[in-house]
Amino acid sequence: MRPSSASRMRWRNVSTTYIRAWSRMPTLSLLLVKCYHGSSIAEPKAEYLIKDDALSFVQHNTNFTTRIYPASLRQDSSNYNPVPFWTVGCQIVALNFQTSAEEMQLNAGKFIDNGNCGYTLKPIFLRQRDTDFDPRMEELVPLLFRVKIISGQSLIHDSSRDILDPYIRVHIHGIPIDCDQKKTDVIQDNGFNPEWNADMEFRIHAPELAIVHFIVRDFDAGSSNDTVAQYALPFNSLQEGYRHIHLKDKTGKPLPYSSLFIYSEVTEVEDTKM
Repeated sequence: MRPSSASRMRWRNVSTTYIRAWSRMPTLSLLLVKCYHGSSIAEPKAEYLIKDDALSFVQHNTNFTTRIYPASLRQDSSNYNPVPFWTVGCQIVALNFQTSAEEMQLNAGKFIDNGNCGYTLKPIFLRQRDTDFDPRMEELVPLLFRVKIISGQSLIHDSSRDILDPYIRVHIHGIPIDCDQKKTDVIQDNGFNPEWNADMEFRIHAPELAIVHFIVRDFDAGSSNDTVAQYALPFNSLQEGYRHIHLKDKTGKPLPYSSLFIYSEVTEVEDTKM
């Protein structure tokens, strides 16, 4: 027998109350909520909990399962950014799979790890009950991620035969202090073998939670710049040195002949005040 909508709503309200109270009464929360209980929280309320007390949300998720689902107002089947909920340890972040956009690309990139089986183990600091990890903290010692976008190969627009004016945008998704993006210059009329040799630097404070997203776009001065190809992967899965990034289209379908040629390296930051 399925629970009524009223009982489901009561449980959502109770579970969010436990999360707020976790930092004050963790022992009582463990007594009131069994280990096999789970919280199902709508996207807006979960966003509020992260803003209100992210540490308590993280600690709650070390003991109980939390599912996040899209807001009821998303009747166009659009999606929210799943990364903030992964950074507080939510185990299930539900998305509208029928909509191919950046959020689904990040979801696919997140689970490339562990053989693309659909499950990845959370970092140890999101599993320890006595964790003091707060994704909003800025005291973490960063790593310096250098990436050089050297060239592209066979960058073809799937919906047009027009010659591309491509440029590359690199996004870093993760805890708030790590979120950043940089882009190359536009190469005019060359989607076959454009060369950029563009150097970029990023500071990564929580590499276990960071996702690197390479996006190829076609510049158009008269309209929005279309995404031609993309590839997302966990930061810790990116191997250093000279590599080819084999691209996918917006829906996640591999593009057999399209790739980016890059060089990357990760070093420690000597002066964190720079």
